[in-house]
Amino acid sequence: MNPALKMFLATTGLRMLRHLLLAAACALIVLTPDHIFQIYQSGYQARFSGSSFIVLMTVFSLGLSGSMLLFFILSLVLALLQLAELMHFSYFGSLISPQAVTLLFSESDEIMETLGKLLGHLALPISLIVAELILLTLLFRSTQRWRLRLPLVWLPLVVLFSILPVRAHSPGAIAQTFYPNPREYAVTNSLYAVSYFLGRDLPHRLSGETTGNSCQAYQSNRITEPQADNIVIIMGESLSASHMSLFGYSRDTTPNLQRLATSSEIFATVAYSAGVTTKVSLPMFYNIQREPGNFEHLIRMDSNLFKLAKQQGFTTHYISAQTANLATYVGERFIDNFKTRDDLEDDFAIHKDRALLDQLQQIDLSKRNFIILHQRNSHSPYDSQYPPAFARYPTANLDFANYMTNSYDNSILFTDSLVNEIIQHLKAHSTGRTLLLFTADHAELLGETGKFGHIHLQVETTRVPLVIYGQHLQAETLRRITDLSQPTHYEIGKKIALLLGYSITNPNELPGRYYVTGQDIGGNSGYMTLDKRPLSPRISTSTAAYNAEAICPRSVTRVDIHPASRAAGS
Repeated sequence: MNPALKMFLATTGLRMLRHLLLAAACALIVLTPDHIFQIYQSGYQARFSGSSFIVLMTVFSLGLSGSMLLFFILSLVLALLQLAELMHFSYFGSLISPQAVTLLFSESDEIMETLGKLLGHLALPISLIVAELILLTLLFRSTQRWRLRLPLVWLPLVVLFSILPVRAHSPGAIAQTFYPNPREYAVTNSLYAVSYFLGRDLPHRLSGETTGNSCQAYQSNRITEPQADNIVIIMGESLSASHMSLFGYSRDTTPNLQRLATSSEIFATVAYSAGVTTKVSLPMFYNIQREPGNFEHLIRMDSNLFKLAKQQGFTTHYISAQTANLATYVGERFIDNFKTRDDLEDDFAIHKDRALLDQLQQIDLSKRNFIILHQRNSHSPYDSQYPPAFARYPTANLDFANYMTNSYDNSILFTDSLVNEIIQHLKAHSTGRTLLLFTADHAELLGETGKFGHIHLQVETTRVPLVIYGQHLQAETLRRITDLSQPTHYEIGKKIALLLGYSITNPNELPGRYYVTGQDIGGNSGYMTLDKRPLSPRISTSTAAYNAEAICPRSVTRVDIHPASRAAGS
């Protein structure tokens, strides 16, 4: 090889390596404020993310190749995204959602007035981001001889920053895809939220369409001391009441729960979930939300169950067999013990959902506790979720429908065993007033109408179990909690609030009218109306464009429930 060419390649390679190291340093400078912020800010959950680091490194590799002006604009954009997220968490205690960005523009005057009065309380995030900008500027100015120079680098940067807004603008986009992840970095969460606004909400506004919310604020009124000392909620996953022998299924999938029901130790009925996906159903359940699209309620968390429990002196626990990105709007700032599969990966890999029991056994039940145990079992692929000991029904060499049904029923056998073990643990170790409530985020289709899964907005994907076990509770307390007929998640949530000592007043509520939301929590992919007024139980489904005025509140067209469906839900 020509010595001159060899020297050129060696020099270029070294410079490229230095350039990449500088890009990595810039990425670390941007990510560091999150780690410092969480030291001082309770509830902030950011963890190192390799994907965010690589994306930032790629972006800075391009930015470092351009002019000082381009690099400064890039750094400023990223810094403002971070600052907005950290300030939002400092004030609200929650992460910015796509809908919160919309509110920023619709209520900008009030927000600016509030910020003006609270700047002193926001000194930490402001100081961190200012320091970040200073460091990035100094690094750029002092490393000119180490950096590569490329023409038109602004063009790939524009393309990169356009990807998420374009995705948000696509017809199939749903808001949950752009939800913040409690374990992600501020810049990533904020970028997703702003991208949704730019790609979805802003075009609607520019075209004259409204995305506003006509719902009024809920009120949480403290009326008594808590009626229980330990409240344990098991949130099942993709669990259909129709596949539980407890509710008449032909296979004996829930022998333990049936035994407890026969001896009158538990109350059991079929309930309706708040949504047909986890990312819709859980935020609505934990915040006792009735209406699709009521984002202001999710952001304010006026009736968040963890918040109510915390205000009444409970130690709060959220333990999930699923990842943290499903915990949006849970209310992490009100949670003392926040653990997900990300923290307990090995435990869940070995013990499956029984790792939830292991975590429960570490909690001191002599004190007041509000505990959520979120399962993974019964989520597809079903045969990956349960231990081999529960493989009662064969899954090999079967057609698709029988394979799905058998593996699903095996998963329910495991859930039945786990719920029974949790009840027995509470019997043995909780000496105070204790209530266990077991339901699920949504149900699952196993071939009904030729469909499988749970994203379909139909009655079969909403019928979930409700099992209640109580010990040392006053008879009247237990009666009030179990005084439910075909309850919705919303009604169940209000009962839990009563147990915590709160009455929830929802000025939008119409007697007997409830909702099941489709794949999009905003109602844009349809919602189901449940009319439970006496003597005329009806269900109507709508896939028309979401209409806030119709939800809070207006009349709706109703159709009769199919007689078989009505019987199954009784």
